Amino acid sequence: MRPAVFILGTSHPLQCGAVECGVDSIALLEEKVRQALSEHGIRRIAEEMSEEALRHQLGDKAARETVCQRIARDEGITVDFVDLDRKERHRLRLSDRVINRFTFDYGENDTERTAIREAFNILCHEVRERVWVGRVLSGVEWPVLFVCGANHADSVGELFERVGIPATVVCSDFDGRPDP
Repeated sequence: MRPAVFILGTSHPLQCGAVECGVDSIALLEEKVRQALSEHGIRRIAEEMSEEALRHQLGDKAARETVCQRIARDEGITVDFVDLDRKERHRLRLSDRVINRFTFDYGENDTERTAIREAFNILCHEVRERVWVGRVLSGVEWPVLFVCGANHADSVGELFERVGIPATVVCSDFDGRPDP
């Protein structure tokens, strides 16, 4: 099958099935993911997530898997985490420690420090999004459902399109509320 990506943007707590999101919202996300799998013949799921980030989102009080991992296991398909973990970010000099030092050393005032931090965050997002695209492209099962933070859905779709992979944003910001 030809490569194609379907993108679902949501919040990370909802993506992880965090208790505070509520059972109904988590069930609606699960329904949305299963609908995308069925409608688009999805053969693999990729998530903006790392094992480290999953532990951070869920803590010790919850299961150690995302909603998509649970669905993928039920459906017998692959799910990949494609985000950089803390060590990878540090190796790429994208860690908070680097920006904090730079901001402190070169920011003249709070306004300038805020501007430096915002610019650095944009740069980090752009680097991370390119890593995700590369990691998704390294897989062999197509089409792919890519689940990411809502603030990335459109820009990641544009990146896939730039490398010739058709990308459809299924939902740019799924919030776990029923459709009106």
